Amino acid sequence: MTYNVVMPQLGLTMEEGAVVAWRKQVGEWVEKGEVLFLVETDKVQMEVEATDRWYLTAIRVEAKKLVPVGTVIAVLADERGEAAAPPETARTGMAREVQAQEERAPGSEPASAPADVRAESESGRQFAASPRARRLAEELGINIAEVRPAGGRRIVEEDVRRWQAAKGAKPMSQELRLAGKRTIVTGTGTGIGREIALEFARQGSDVVLHYAVDPGALTAVEEIRSMGRRAAAIQANFDRVDEVLRLADEAREFLGGVDCLVNNAGITLNRPFLKITPEQFDRLVHVNLRGQFFLTQRVVEAMLEGKGGAICNLTSIHGLQGAPEHSLYAATKGAIVAYTRALAVELAHKGIRVNAIAPGWVTVENYYKAVPGFSAEQAAETARRMIPAARTGTPLEIARLAAFLCSEDAGYIVGQTLVADGGTSALMSLISDFRTESANRFGKGYVPGV
Repeated sequence: MTYNVVMPQLGLTMEEGAVVAWRKQVGEWVEKGEVLFLVETDKVQMEVEATDRWYLTAIRVEAKKLVPVGTVIAVLADERGEAAAPPETARTGMAREVQAQEERAPGSEPASAPADVRAESESGRQFAASPRARRLAEELGINIAEVRPAGGRRIVEEDVRRWQAAKGAKPMSQELRLAGKRTIVTGTGTGIGREIALEFARQGSDVVLHYAVDPGALTAVEEIRSMGRRAAAIQANFDRVDEVLRLADEAREFLGGVDCLVNNAGITLNRPFLKITPEQFDRLVHVNLRGQFFLTQRVVEAMLEGKGGAICNLTSIHGLQGAPEHSLYAATKGAIVAYTRALAVELAHKGIRVNAIAPGWVTVENYYKAVPGFSAEQAAETARRMIPAARTGTPLEIARLAAFLCSEDAGYIVGQTLVADGGTSALMSLISDFRTESANRFGKGYVPGV
């Protein structure tokens, strides 16, 4: 296996850096703990140590040269031999999102040496892997190159555990249950939507990927095309109905028809009820509900001209359970649950099935942006204590569920909202500790054996 060493990001504002000096030369072994190179920015210098025993096969950037964060600067291998590596200008695509060392929460893993070594997956994307994550992957027999980090950051232990959990089931993607299907997936710039688009392609579907701002859909298009499927990315603002209708028309033209629609696009807001403004109300209702409603309307017209189809709407457990400061967001998600049920009844006899998924806690990029001090390690500990499944969900698990609902295997499932939350909504809110036996003795005196 080969690894690309990239210019690490040592701070959120860091855009470029320089290798002050190489401590090893091409053709030499770098022992674990040995300094590989010294990196320098305008604010800090840092020695980067090898996190394992590696063979230095290539140096792509000479000392003293200033290069952007994420540039491939060297190639390592676990054995001697010539390694194929991207050119000096290759970028990771996610480098700008690597969390800065000074911004990480206390107790989280340091962002020094591990952040510079990236495992290259079969798709060509590269992600940093911490030493503990790689050790855990080795112990579990998992290829670290297959693991994807939550939030676009480096791979940590929790990512490996989530990957193991998601891989526990038979990989549906090998069954090609969506072969020949033509799918539109909205909100594919990051997180769940992006993974849904990729999973539909893995299972045989051609895909049109919608995005609003984040261009992550563009890299997903390349991954899908590498699978031999057709793919295109279309930008549209869900705050405007005319753009939503354009998206439907352009997608239909590209695909030659539409068999599946996954309505994932949406935005989140937490704000006290008394502070919500009319502008905020309109924004969430337009993007989360109105845009989805009229996109579906236009797509259903296309489905009725064909052989029918399947629609999967992404809602949330916020549409089923209450949480403070989420009254507006919950209103839009609850509306999706109700409209899914009503629309399913109206369209089922016409050959179009409509269902929904209500995900619970699935760690995605937005958590790192919206929650101060958020880290994968803290999330794992909180989930272990509060979620019956003892972990957060993964985008892949939601993606597979969406693929199932749009497949013929779900042909008799109509108008349902499937909850995927690790047991969160099944747990009574009054139960504070569900992992240890209670000392209470209800039934004593009138139930035998108590």
